[in-house]
Amino acid sequence: MSSHIPEFYESIVEASNRGELWGLDQFSNNTNQLVMDIEAALARAQSSQGIIPEWAANEITAKADVKYMPQVEINKENELVRHRLVSRLNVWKKSLDLGAEEYLHFGATTVDIFDTVLVLQVKQSIDILLESLLDIESQLLALTKNHIDTYMVGRTIGQHALPMTCLLYTSDAADE
Repeated sequence: MSSHIPEFYESIVEASNRGELWGLDQFSNNTNQLVMDIEAALARAQSSQGIIPEWAANEITAKADVKYMPQVEINKENELVRHRLVSRLNVWKKSLDLGAEEYLHFGATTVDIFDTVLVLQVKQSIDILLESLLDIESQLLALTKNHIDTYMVGRTIGQHALPMTCLLYTSDAADE
């Protein structure tokens, strides 16, 4: 069991280091794609309410892909504007046609967008954690089944206590 616990965190750290969830810098591809997904969803919602034209929402949605927001261009733009969202939006706007760039980020704030990005990244992290927890639970249940009658030293406040079965120990751990 104890040899598996580091793997529990390893999947989160590896995904983060590859920039798949959080990224070590503020401009990870996952963050950029989430910004685009949120802005596209906002445009579609606004279009459905008649706030922005449908054609603009369609153009924004069609170009909501990180290939329209190259990291090199974002870095250059960020040197000029020094704003993490404005630099992204300025680069993305260059790829939008028909004047749709006027409706990108319409009525939203940077906080609205990045709070939503954060929530989505937390959700992605939770999905990875749950997968790891389910794996740990299955290993604990296998230990419980294989050692149902194995006795071990009980512990209380770091000291020996009455003997107990491995069943009690591992089933409690699995239950938690």
